[in-house]
Amino acid sequence: CVDDGNEPSYMTANAVGYMFTHKSDCCQQHYNWNYEECLGISTTANSNLYYPDWEQDHICKKGGGQPQYMNNAIDVWMHDTINDCCDKHFKYKFDECVGTTGAAVPSTTPGSTNWYPDWEGSEDVCKNDGQQPAYMNTNPSQWMDT
Repeated sequence: CVDDGNEPSYMTANAVGYMFTHKSDCCQQHYNWNYEECLGISTTANSNLYYPDWEQDHICKKGGGQPQYMNNAIDVWMHDTINDCCDKHFKYKFDECVGTTGAAVPSTTPGSTNWYPDWEGSEDVCKNDGQQPAYMNTNPSQWMDT
């Protein structure tokens, strides 16, 4: 919501739906899901809780960098511990999420007979290069094939 006089003609033609005296009214009407950001309020709400970072690292983080929709549904998105967050949102790569190394060092080497699905790569193929995620090493019979 801006007050710069450059609104499109369809907004001035329907002023009741688009034009507001107060920025807060505009934000409430059109951006209620992200109200504080619309108003320009920087917030570090819930900075002591963990949240899933879908945009960058695909792990759980804390520090108040979560999107506003997560603050609006704390019971769904925010967690007291990193273990709870990783268990709920990144169970498939729990060890990586919580920052632990895998229980075992990969025993495969390029050209070995253990193949794994490479879901994180852009090729969507199975590989046997020994670079599988650590969680696959904890239960190779579930994740890898010969």
